[in-house]
Amino acid sequence: MLELTCCFDLEKDIAQVVRSQRDPAVRKVKPDESITIKIVGQERYDELLYVWNDISPITKEGPEVTLIGLYEPAKQKLSILFIHELVLDVINCSVNQELTMIAYVVRNNSTIPCPKGSESYVYRAYLAEIQPQHRIFDLNVERSTLLRVQFLWNRRSADRDTSSASRDSRLLFFLHKESIGLYQLSLARMGDKRVVMSGPPETTSLMKKFIWAQWDASNQRLFVVFIKAKQGDDRIPPVLRCLEFKSSISSPYAKTMDLTLPFPIYLDGTQEGYCDIGMNRVISDKALNMEVILQSGGSLCICYQHPVKKHTHFQSHQDTHKSHSEETVDISYSVLAVHHMKVLYGSALQVPWDRAVNTKLYFSSMAGYILVYAPGLLLHLLNVSPDVEPCLHIAIPQADIPTTPITSDKDIEHIGAQSQNLTHFSRERTASLSGGCIFNGSSGRAYRVNLNKERIPHFLDDGMSQSLKIAIIHLVLVHLRDQTLLKKIMEPILAKPTSLELKEMIAEILVGSTFSTIRRQIERDEALLLPFTNTDPGRSQFVEAPDGERLASFKSSTFKMGAQDSITKRDMKDRRMSVDGSSNFWEMLDQRVRSLVVMGKPHPRFNTKSLRIGLHEKKEPSQSNRSRAVTEPIFPAPAKPKSPGLSSSPSSPSLFKKVAASARKVMSSRNSKKHIKAREEDFRILEETSHSAPDDIQEQLMEMTMDSLSNHMKVFMPSASNDKLLNIASEYVTCQLQQSKSLIMAMMNATGFPNPRNRHNLKVSLLTAPPEQGREMFQLVEQYFMAVQQLSYPLPPGFYTLFTIAGFRCLDRLMFLQYLDYGVLLTTEEFVSRLLKDVPDDSKENVEIKYEIITRLPRHTALQVLERWDHPISTRFLAQQYVADTLKDDTGRDYSSLNYAGQQRRESSEIEEDEDSIAGSFPPLSTLMKLLESKDPHVIIRSNKGLQDDAPQNVNIEPRFVEKVALQNTVRDYGRENLKDISF
Repeated sequence: MLELTCCFDLEKDIAQVVRSQRDPAVRKVKPDESITIKIVGQERYDELLYVWNDISPITKEGPEVTLIGLYEPAKQKLSILFIHELVLDVINCSVNQELTMIAYVVRNNSTIPCPKGSESYVYRAYLAEIQPQHRIFDLNVERSTLLRVQFLWNRRSADRDTSSASRDSRLLFFLHKESIGLYQLSLARMGDKRVVMSGPPETTSLMKKFIWAQWDASNQRLFVVFIKAKQGDDRIPPVLRCLEFKSSISSPYAKTMDLTLPFPIYLDGTQEGYCDIGMNRVISDKALNMEVILQSGGSLCICYQHPVKKHTHFQSHQDTHKSHSEETVDISYSVLAVHHMKVLYGSALQVPWDRAVNTKLYFSSMAGYILVYAPGLLLHLLNVSPDVEPCLHIAIPQADIPTTPITSDKDIEHIGAQSQNLTHFSRERTASLSGGCIFNGSSGRAYRVNLNKERIPHFLDDGMSQSLKIAIIHLVLVHLRDQTLLKKIMEPILAKPTSLELKEMIAEILVGSTFSTIRRQIERDEALLLPFTNTDPGRSQFVEAPDGERLASFKSSTFKMGAQDSITKRDMKDRRMSVDGSSNFWEMLDQRVRSLVVMGKPHPRFNTKSLRIGLHEKKEPSQSNRSRAVTEPIFPAPAKPKSPGLSSSPSSPSLFKKVAASARKVMSSRNSKKHIKAREEDFRILEETSHSAPDDIQEQLMEMTMDSLSNHMKVFMPSASNDKLLNIASEYVTCQLQQSKSLIMAMMNATGFPNPRNRHNLKVSLLTAPPEQGREMFQLVEQYFMAVQQLSYPLPPGFYTLFTIAGFRCLDRLMFLQYLDYGVLLTTEEFVSRLLKDVPDDSKENVEIKYEIITRLPRHTALQVLERWDHPISTRFLAQQYVADTLKDDTGRDYSSLNYAGQQRRESSEIEEDEDSIAGSFPPLSTLMKLLESKDPHVIIRSNKGLQDDAPQNVNIEPRFVEKVALQNTVRDYGRENLKDISF
C-alpha cells in the first residue's frame, strides 16, 4: 500500500562530501572514519543544519572543535557557518534568513544524580554572529528541561546578499514547561561584509507554561498546548493555541485559534524524557505523541496517541500467569477533525505488550487522508477530506505493512523501540499522493512516503474483508481519480461474479464514480449535498484480517466547541503581512466551522434510495401494461397434459375484450401495417442513439430523481435559481447513466465478452450456447441489476435487451420464464424480433417458449408480434378473437351504421363462391361467413383507462382472413377429403 523511497541519506549527501573536503593534514590527525555527523535543525526552505567534531580546518592542528554547516538541497551545496573552539554536544540549531546570526542549544551531563538511575542533562542556549564569525552570547539560561531556538523567516526566498539584509531578526526561544519568548535582535552593518548586533535584544512573552509545542516551518506557525486550570474543576482540559507570525515589526504575531481538546493528555512523570532528534519539530516529553496536520481546503486535524493500557476485562487463572511478552493490548489514538467537528477513534487490536509499549505512531497527511503508521505493525488511512464526511477508513493487514524506515529485513524485534526515532522531514512534495517524508534519526535517512498504486488491486483479492474492499474502491474513485488504476481494480472486483459481496461493491462504484464525475462540474458547496458513498458515514467500522481476526476498529463522535474556543479569520491586511500571504486556509476553516456550529450537523446529502417508495407507487398502475396479452391456452388440448413449467393466467373478461379489440386492429391493417423489424445493422446496445423503445418506468425514475434532487438542493440553497438547480439535477442523472454504461463495458472487458457495439457481434443466434465468459457476463450484469434496484439508479437505454438476450442464452427455459414473471428480465421489442428470427418453429419446445414470451409482452406489442409470427397458432388465435368479439353483443359496438349504404359495402366484399372455393361446398363455413357478413364490421374499440391507446379507433375488417384461417386449420386437422366426417 505504501511505497517508501529514500530522498535523503546523511551519509551519502553530507558525510561523504564533508570527508572528501578535509585537508590531508587533518586526516593524519583524525581519520575520516571517526567523523560523525548529525542533523540539528531544518529551516523553512528545507535547508539542513548539521554538526560534527573535527580538527579546525583553519589551524589544521590542535584540539578538536565543533563545526556547524548548512546544506541546501535545491543547490546540493554545503558550507561551514560556524566553528566553536570547544567540543560541544549541540542538539538544536537555527540560522536567520540572511545567514548572519546563529543560535544553538548545548546539552551537558548534569552533576545532580537522577533518582531513577537514568541520565540527566542540563541545557544551555547561545547566540553568535557569523558574518563574519565574531562574538558569542550566552543567553544565561540553564535548565534541566528541554530548550529550543528557532529563527523566523519571511515568506520570500532567502536573500544571501548581506548588503540588503534586514536590520533585525526574530528568534523564538522555548523553555519547555516554562515559557515561550520572542527575541527581537537589532542588527547593524559594519563595513561591507560585517553584520553585528547593535544592542541587547527586546523580549516579548508569547506563552507561559506549556506542555507541548509544534513548529510549522513552512508556514511559520506555532501550535502550543497548555493547561487552562478552572477553579473547582478536577478535570483540567488541555487547550490548543495557534500563533501565526507576520512580517510586521509592530505586530509580529496573531492568535488565530484557541481550541479545547476533547481528549485528556496524561502527564506521567515516571516517563519524563526527550527524543534525541535534533530536527524534531515537536517539543514535548517522550511519552506525549501528538501532531497537528493541515491540508488544503481548510482541513485541520489534531492527532493524539493514547498511552498503552492493559485490558481490564476478566482474566482466567491461566491468564494471570502470563508474562508481559505474552499479553496483548490495543494501540489507540484519537484524531480531532476540526473542519468536520468530529473526533475519530482508531485502534489496532491485540498487539503484543512488548511491542505496543515502545511503539510511537507516525501521523502525516496523504491525499485527503491522515496516515497513521508504525513500521511493520500498523498502517491506517483515515478519511478526513473536507469534501466528504469521515468514513471508509483503511486498515492494512500486518503482512503488507513495510518496515523500510527502520530496517530492510524481516527482523522486527526492535522496531517498536526504534520507532521513537522517527520524525517529520521537510522536503518539497512532488505529487498529491505524497504523504511527506519520514526521517529516522538513528540511521540518518529520510524516506518519501507515497501510495503504491501497483499494490492497491491486491487488497481487493479474496480473503480481504468487505469493509477494506469498499474503502479501497472509495479511495480510488473519489480521492485518486486515476482511470488507469480504476481499470486495474475492476479485474479483482469482477473476478468472482457469484460473490455475495459483489453487489455492495458495484453499488459503491456507481455512487462513487457518479460523485467523482459530477463534482468537477459544480461548486464545492453544491457537491456537499450529493451522495458520495453507499455506506452510512456515521456507522462504526471494523476491519478484519484475511484469517478472520479483527484487525482494527474505527468510531467517531461529535465535537462541540467550548465558549472560550475561537477560530479567527484574517483580514486582507493580516494576509498580506503573514508569511503565507496567498493562503486562505483560516478563512475556509472558519466558514466550515461556523456553518457546522449553526446547523449542529452537516446538511443531509441527497439519497437516491428514498425514491424507491415513490417509484413503487407509480409502478402499480403501470404494471397492467406488462400483463399477459394472450390468456386463452391454445396448445394444450383437454386430453393432453400440459407442458411442465408453462402456465397461463386465468382468463379475464375485461382483458379478453382488450385483446380481441387489439386483434381487430392488427387484422384490419394487416397489409399496410409497419412491422417490427430486427435492427441487426442499426441496433446498438447502450448507445444514446439506441432504437430501444423508451421504458416508462425508467423515464419516471429519471424525472423523479431530477425533481427530488432539485427540491432537496433548494431547501439548503434557497438563493439558487430554479434553472440552475434543474441543470445540476439533469447533469447528475446524465452522470448516473454514463457511469452505468462505463461499468457494463468494464464488465464486458473483464470477462472478454464481445463488445455489443460491434456489428458482427449482434448476429449470434439466441440458440447458440454461450461460452463460459457469456455466463460470467450474465451473472455480473445480474449483480449490477440488483445494485441498481437497491440504489434506484436509472438503467441505460438498451440494457433490458442486453440483459434479456444474455438471460435467454444462459438460463434454462423454466428459470428464464421465472425471471420474466418476477420482473427481473423484460421482453423488449428488440428481443422479440431476435426471438422470431433466431428460434425456428421446428419443435414444440421452441413454439411453446415463443408463445410464453409473447404472452408476457405489453398488449399492443404482443398483437403486433402475433401478426408477424407466421405460425398456425398465431393466425388461429387472431381469427378466433375476431369471430368471438364480432358474434357477441358488445356495449362498445355502434349499430347506427347498419343501413343500406353499409349493406352495399358488405355486398362489394362478399366471398365469390367459385369452383376453387371450398367454402361454397362446405355449408358450415358458408353459414358462418354469411353470419359474419350480416354483422356490421365497423366496430368502435374503447380501451380501458391507463392504457396508451385509450382513444376510440374505427377498424374495417376483411372476413376473408377468417375464412382462410378456418379452412387451413380444418384441412390440416381432418384432410381435404374427410370434411364429411366433421360432426356439427
